[in-house]
Amino acid sequence: MSLINDLVIEIDRREARKRRTGDSPLEGLSPGRPAPRLPRRHRMLSEIAVLLTGFALVVGVAIGVWHARTAVEGPTLSDDALAERPDRPPVSSAPRVPSAALPAFRGPDPGTTARSVSADDDRPSATIESIDLIRRGATSRLRILADRPATYRIEPRANEREIEILLESVGTGLPMTDLDLMDTPIRSIQAHSSSRGFRLSLRLDRAVRIQSHWIDEDGRAVLVVDLQGTDPSGRSESAETDGQDIGRRESGTEEASVLEIARSADDRQRKTLERLDARARRTLDAARQARFRNDLEEADRLYRQVLEDRPGDREAILERTALLATLDRPSEALDFIRMARRKQPMESAFVMLEARLIAGTGDLDSAIRILDAAGFDPALAPDVHALASAYLQRAGRHERAIERYQAILRLHPDESRWWMGLGISLEALNQKAEALDAYRIAMRVGELPGGTRHWVSARIADLGEGG
Repeated sequence: MSLINDLVIEIDRREARKRRTGDSPLEGLSPGRPAPRLPRRHRMLSEIAVLLTGFALVVGVAIGVWHARTAVEGPTLSDDALAERPDRPPVSSAPRVPSAALPAFRGPDPGTTARSVSADDDRPSATIESIDLIRRGATSRLRILADRPATYRIEPRANEREIEILLESVGTGLPMTDLDLMDTPIRSIQAHSSSRGFRLSLRLDRAVRIQSHWIDEDGRAVLVVDLQGTDPSGRSESAETDGQDIGRRESGTEEASVLEIARSADDRQRKTLERLDARARRTLDAARQARFRNDLEEADRLYRQVLEDRPGDREAILERTALLATLDRPSEALDFIRMARRKQPMESAFVMLEARLIAGTGDLDSAIRILDAAGFDPALAPDVHALASAYLQRAGRHERAIERYQAILRLHPDESRWWMGLGISLEALNQKAEALDAYRIAMRVGELPGGTRHWVSARIADLGEGG
């Protein structure tokens, strides 16, 4: 067989090269041209060029350092030259100031009036210690803890779907940790810190009323920003205030800041899908746990619940079909997977599972027809064709099985299971030498399970002794 002979020669050649150069025996197993090696003379010239380049780089760095040092320190005058210049003090009377002690100069911002710069101008008036987000009914409360209160503003952005919370002259002590935004009107939060203060940008996705003020909580200042969900009438659920009110934002009014953010139909649909998806993931985990406990009826109920929230869930469909077969309900399992195939006809895993259920009844020909009728390309879905080859083999049609195995192995030569299947059909047709080569390739490429690997090793030993 030309395929086996070509690949055996190729593997032997690559193993010999591996002993010389350390190349992998699987590299380029498919027919192809190996990369040309440079002549020895060219390789030596390349190595010399690399060494010269490295030496030039070191010399360049040394010269650069010398120039930099000369520019900083300036020329050094001898004692005789200093004696001739009485207007200059001796070197010992003018100690050099370390560069780290030099004050940094920061010019005024563009468009501002020039003013004197002092060391205290850049100091923040307050420092943020932590930020957390809690939920109370229909209200989501954003809490900004600081060492003292500070002036702040809450402003809507131009698109009216974002707000900004700006705390003036406020710094941050620690990096902001991730906040759990699940079941809140906040879609995303971004933090920005600059010399002017600290800013939080919030993107919202539902109608809310925003109220805010500073409170005192165990000696610490807390900026409370309540995002209250509203009903169609515009009423909102008020949140209770913890601590003593110690001041409001600098606006001169006693009314809290109130913003109305409209919620689009797309946002409502996205939020609904997110909730259903999260619930489906939790239910799928519960179904698997019930199956592990051997509570199969409960697992089936949970799988059906998953598919109500997420109808096209691939894992839930496959696992429930296998569960129905385990519960000795093969006709129900077959109807269920066929319904899933009608909705997702290009899902190869559904096609293979239906074929396995049919083959389980002993009708191998029908299982093969289902796999072939799907029309999958062997280059894209080789597992479908490998399963058809295995069923041809079980049906005793070894010539056809050999043809199918060879076709997919030409495209995917590194799959050891298919080499083993080819060897089984070759041995069944008494082509022992070719079968021995196929088994040997199966041991060299890929990874076989432990029991299968022992079986193939035994077949190699038997065929080798017989030869």
